[in-house]
Amino acid sequence: MNISLRIGKPVNKKKPPINIYEVKVAIMHGDGDHYNDINFQSKNEEEIIQFIDLFDRMIKEYPHGRGGGDNYDHLDNFEKLTKESWPWDITSDDTHASIQGYDVFYYNELGIKHQVEVKRG
Repeated sequence: MNISLRIGKPVNKKKPPINIYEVKVAIMHGDGDHYNDINFQSKNEEEIIQFIDLFDRMIKEYPHGRGGGDNYDHLDNFEKLTKESWPWDITSDDTHASIQGYDVFYYNELGIKHQVEVKRG
């Protein structure tokens, strides 16, 4: 049997993030009509901590979901941190999509993704 292997062109030409934190946020539209994730990245640990604090407050503000017209604008740092990138609910004209939860990751100097444990207190 004559088998040989030849490495071809890269499949993924995007370079992985390096030395950066990422918060992957799960969001919901309507009452479960659509789900997706959005990502916030920063090399600054303090900024990531501010994101985590904001996302915790967003979850606490509406622990059982939100009603029509309920938004997050009134929460400190919401506009500043999300830079108006928080999505609107695709099922409503005047409501933000709902946060469902989040995970925090860190990409090291080799671009290897690590889960980050968030400790409070």
